[in-house]
Amino acid sequence: MPAHSEDTPVEENHGAAAGWRQPAMGAGLLLLAAALRWPGISPDIAAWHPDEYNFVFWPLLVLLGEYTPPVFYYPHLSYYLLATVNAVHLAVAGEGDGFAASALLRYFWFPEQALAVARVVGVGCGVATVAATGLLARRLGAGALTAAGLMAVCVIHVRQSPVAGADVPMALLFVLALWAAARLESTDDVRHYLLAGVLIGLAAALKYQGALVAVAVPVVHLTCRRSLVDVRLATAAAGATAVFLLTTPGVLLDSATFTSGFAELWQHVSPGTVAATPGWWRHLSLSLWTAYGPAGLALCLAGLALAVQRRRPGELGVAAAFLLYFVVIGSAKLTYVRYALPLTPLAAVFITIACRRCGRWAPLAALAVLVPSLYGSTRIADLRWRPDTRVQAAGWMATHVPAGSVLCNFGGWAGDPPSRTFEDIWWKISQLARTEDTPSVGEALAVLDRVPPPVPFVSFVVQTGNQDLAAGSQSTVTGFGCDGVVTHAHELGFSTRTTDLTDQLAELVGPEARFGDGTDTASPRYDDLDALYVPLSGFGDLRRAGPRVSVQLLDTGGANMRWAARDVFARALVRGARSLVDEGQHDAALHLVQQSLSSVPESRDARLFSDAAIVFQRLGLAEPARSSAARAAALER
Repeated sequence: MPAHSEDTPVEENHGAAAGWRQPAMGAGLLLLAAALRWPGISPDIAAWHPDEYNFVFWPLLVLLGEYTPPVFYYPHLSYYLLATVNAVHLAVAGEGDGFAASALLRYFWFPEQALAVARVVGVGCGVATVAATGLLARRLGAGALTAAGLMAVCVIHVRQSPVAGADVPMALLFVLALWAAARLESTDDVRHYLLAGVLIGLAAALKYQGALVAVAVPVVHLTCRRSLVDVRLATAAAGATAVFLLTTPGVLLDSATFTSGFAELWQHVSPGTVAATPGWWRHLSLSLWTAYGPAGLALCLAGLALAVQRRRPGELGVAAAFLLYFVVIGSAKLTYVRYALPLTPLAAVFITIACRRCGRWAPLAALAVLVPSLYGSTRIADLRWRPDTRVQAAGWMATHVPAGSVLCNFGGWAGDPPSRTFEDIWWKISQLARTEDTPSVGEALAVLDRVPPPVPFVSFVVQTGNQDLAAGSQSTVTGFGCDGVVTHAHELGFSTRTTDLTDQLAELVGPEARFGDGTDTASPRYDDLDALYVPLSGFGDLRRAGPRVSVQLLDTGGANMRWAARDVFARALVRGARSLVDEGQHDAALHLVQQSLSSVPESRDARLFSDAAIVFQRLGLAEPARSSAARAAALER
């Protein structure tokens, strides 16, 4: 190999002459990356993203005995990893009498604790990705500090890191797998092939698309003029397969569910388009453009072309992974910006390669990318220091909306304030009932009865089964006898209400609170496919994330009772019974409503009995329906 020059890939590129400066600068970049990604970890600031429920409740269900989650939207490594982190946290800071009790309390009463844990893991993986990007660039001789600095301020990566999910951890493993593949240029030891395979398996076990990074291994191998029929390639493939199956055992243990779940997932990622523009153009003009700006995108493409033209094994492996991943996500029906996250560290490396060819203009070229990216990332971090409008609304509701109220929630479920609802409790109960290995309702109540509900529970009318009501109407308010109305509106399609809803509700009287007014003078750019209310660019004078939320109370009386865990569960069970009746599961609905009423025979919750009356009426049981309706009427007087 020729002596080192700026175009020669080497393992070590800083030497003794750099002294302490480069390690100190590297540490500074990691601190910058952490500072930009840390805001928004607290659920008291950032509202739930719809995807985050997967990374809160499935890990907790693993701890409660559901060892093979019954969903395969994602492979299961994330769930097991987060279950482990939650277990450690519960062992140190659990609030119950013993581990099982602490897990139940977190599952039913304090899920925000698990959300914060998952977000911390995401931020940790995001910061680690900055370091991994530097390692990959160093391996390729492309300037570790520049690449790491670019990754530290990557706008879409900063935006996504505090969101609990699989995208950021998978991007980390994607880069590490490429680093291991690039090392094969200078070694033919079978152990290094095995390491690459293990990292590929971990990337795939975090998110199925992570398996695409595997293309780098044969590209590097063949570019080094090694045989295609080689035990080392087989070793890498075997390592990847074994790790994937070990970390997602449900593929084998519950193959039928995996097959159906994966087929459903394929409908989202198969070729086609949902957005108005082709996926490949959307990722170029939105995802990568936002990540590093127009200068960054131009330099990325130039660096990619240079890597292909130079035909160095390591660079070719990275280029192959970039191109294959881009083609796959660009042809998918859904083109979320976050799907491009694994491309961002590779883009940072390609930008660095291009900058190194700019000679004395290299610092200016790098600054042309770093400065606008730092501005965008700083604005995102600044927004996340302030509570989301939905969090503000939920806080107001917790102190002003009477416990047990029924609220008409209009606008779309993804933009609803994160209030505690009976419907959520019913979903949690139904998940525990899937297997005998998890605690029963009685066992859960034995724990929860000792700890009062942390905030008032309410009922949201619009749920998964009646999304046609989400746009809102006066007739829905009247038909469901709502005690209040919660509406939200935003440029994103996840907060859309009927245009004349304000006029329809004008005659309603009662206290009203608004959150987010005065922020509509800005014109930010969002990912219109994703219910993440944090802008990508065009921040203007925006000072708070979230939709414009309005909460109007019609009845401020509420039930004159002190709510205990049994009261919350009773209402949750009867709400579940109403859902089951709508689905035609009459026997199960009857069992639930009887279980609900028998658990709190002296209840003063009028809504409990009015809901029970509706269930009995739909089941054709006239006498129980009349009795429950009479009980509700007596309590409402």
